[in-house]
This record gives sequence, C-alpha cells and structure tokens, in this order.
Amino acid sequence: MRKVKTAGCFAVIILSLALVIYVFGNRFVFHAARYGLRKSLPQYEISLESARITRDSLSLYGIHAKNKNISFDARETQISFKPVNLIRGKISKIAVKNSAAQARGPADKILSAVPFFTASAKPSGFSLHLGQLEITALTLDIQSDVLTLKGSMSFLIDPSAKKIATMETRISSAESHGLSFKNISVSFDEKNGGQLSTESISYQKLAASALQSPFHLDGNTLKIEPIRGVTLDGNLEGRFQIQLAGDKAYELNLTLQQLSLPALISDLKLEDKMSMTGRFLGKILIHGNNSGVDSIDGTLSGSNQGGDLVILDETFLGNIASRMNQPLELVKAGLKEYHYDTGQARLLKNGRDLGLDLSLDGPKGKRHLSTVFHDAV
Repeated sequence: MRKVKTAGCFAVIILSLALVIYVFGNRFVFHAARYGLRKSLPQYEISLESARITRDSLSLYGIHAKNKNISFDARETQISFKPVNLIRGKISKIAVKNSAAQARGPADKILSAVPFFTASAKPSGFSLHLGQLEITALTLDIQSDVLTLKGSMSFLIDPSAKKIATMETRISSAESHGLSFKNISVSFDEKNGGQLSTESISYQKLAASALQSPFHLDGNTLKIEPIRGVTLDGNLEGRFQIQLAGDKAYELNLTLQQLSLPALISDLKLEDKMSMTGRFLGKILIHGNNSGVDSIDGTLSGSNQGGDLVILDETFLGNIASRMNQPLELVKAGLKEYHYDTGQARLLKNGRDLGLDLSLDGPKGKRHLSTVFHDAV
C-alpha cells in the first residue's frame, strides 16, 4: 500500500497521542491534536478550534494552515481508524469536509508547499498506510505563473491502489499558457468513466464553445475523445491525449466542418484589412508538451459554394505586389471583388509565429496570399 509520508507524520503523532489520551478523557484531545498538526507541518502556521475523539475516530474542527504561498481552511476533518490497526500504522479513512484552499506565487513554490508533494522524514521510522482520502466541497483559488483557477471539487481516492474512485469538479474560470476556459464541469467514477464539458475555451482571439467529451485513463495516458463543439459558426470534432508522466507530451487532433470565414475575420479583428465570404473545412493537428506547443499543421479547403475576397489594407496589398514583382495597381485590380470557386489553406507553426498560406482559384485566375501571426504560439 502507498506510504503517505506527510500524512503519516500528521496521523501517527495525533492519533498515537489521542489514543492514549482517550483513556484519560477528551479534555486533552485538543492540545494533542494541535501539537500533532504543528509537529507534522512545521512549514505552516497552524490553528485549531476544537477536537473530539471516540474509540474509532478523531474529529478536528476549524483547522487553519497558512504559509507564504498557501492558505487552507477545513471546517471538519474526520480520521477513522481501528485501534488495533492504528498500532500497525493503518488508517481507514481521512475525510475533509467544507474546506477552502488559496494559493499564490510561482507554481514550483506552491507545489513544494503542498504536504503530499514534500518528502518529510517519517517519525521514529513509522509510516502510514491510508485506506481512503475523501475531500468534500473544496473551494479552490489559485494564482500562479502558469495557472489561474477558481472553482470547487470533491473526490474520493484510494492511495493503496493509486486511483481515483469518484470526482466532481466545477471550475468557473481557468487560464494557462494562453488558453482560457469558462465553466468547466468534470465528473468521474470507476464504473462509468469520466465526462468533461466546458462553456467556452479560447486561445488568443479564437474561441470554441459547447465542448463536450467523455474521457478515460489508459495507463499514464489521459484520453479525451470524441470531442464535440462549435467554433466560427461551424462544428468541430476531435480527440486529445496527454501523457501524465514525464514531459506531459500531448496531441490534439481536430476535424473542422463549415467554418465561417466572416466569423474568422471578425474574431481576428481584421475587418479593416479584408473581407471574405465562404466556408472552409479540414483538419488541424497540434503536438506539444509542458514546455509549450511543438508543432501545428492544418489543411483546410473551401466548400463548393466558393466566396468573395476583398483586400482593404494598403500595406498588405503592397507586400503582395512586392512578392509577385507586379505593380501595386495591377494587384489591386486583381483583388477587387475577386470571386473564388475553390480554395486551399495551410496553417503551420514557425517558432512562435503562425503562418497561413491561402490559395484561391476563380474566374479571374489563381491568387496566392500568405500572412504571419507573430507571437501567436
């Protein structure tokens, strides 16, 4: 079974003292529990409102723990045990109810301040075997250099089997690496797997909404598929998988249907530079890891209806004329009220820039346009 080192320090000190004190009455329990908390978590300022012990449980009320990066409050914490098993370092369950956690600072500092992420020494060679850990109604407020998040969660985990039994999460808002999420809902249980939904997700100026997908764990790989949602007045489907160990390598594979070009231009705030009608469909493949996005490769094609293109920006027209080695007035005339019947688009990442190549074909001939979105990735 899993050895939970910091929790072991906490429980062994508190429960060993509390079990002895139980013989003499509950009046010493509060002092024993507070002493155990402070001894187990020396990096935190600890306060405790009250404590009560029975023959098979220890209840702690009003725990407040605080250090430079983390503040934690728990209205009630119940530690369930059997006296005969406690001697062997076994605890049936720790249940934390109505708690709140606030974290501020760099992510590495926050993680190092979380008890289960630290390698505390085991008291007197003792270690703890924990049967279940249950957190109910935990409110989260995190602001770090890589993640901003507000929400709540409840979960039940089995440390011995290293697995989550049940989980319910509601995140009102979250931001990380340029991605913004709104109203995320995650539910999971061992029998039925997981379900993920979010009201919206945005990156830079682009957004998708009404995303829904089941998910499951395959070893150390989290797989979210099939993903379904709405973007640019069209539909998207896809799959996402990420390695939970190592460098957190991930892959996002999207199929896009009937994307509106007017909606794209509007989202990118390009109305003063160009206008374009029509719809596109295609695929986009994105690879990356915890260091960022490695590659973006997208191929799109226009729908059968075609569309119209008008370039309004003089600088953009001048750049096209230079690349084509043609007079500016000739380029202007060629792109004035240009209608295309077919279109192809290619999306590629180059460093931190995102390049878009557009090839069109219509009654006035072929047109090739390219642009770069700097620092978009």
